[in-house]
Amino acid sequence: MQIRLAFIILLLISSCASKPPCKGLTHNCENGDGGACFELGQAVFGTLGEDNPDPEKTKDKAAEWMLKGCKLGHQKSCTEYANFEKYIFNGRK
Repeated sequence: MQIRLAFIILLLISSCASKPPCKGLTHNCENGDGGACFELGQAVFGTLGEDNPDPEKTKDKAAEWMLKGCKLGHQKSCTEYANFEKYIFNGRK
């Protein structure tokens, strides 16, 4: 089950990442769709890797989208933002 979920998330990330800047998701998130904010956060976080020039900024941006989704009432965004706070911000704030 977890493998299937991971595969679905990877598909979402790759599909969004291939359409910069994820216009549809950005528009939906900015207009109150917490799920779209969650998908944006996942897509941004998915760009971390060897070619990423500023991983800290990327993590911060992903966390911003998650926080926005959480504020819009999207529970998965809240959970993921809590994970960002616990692991990514550890020692930085």
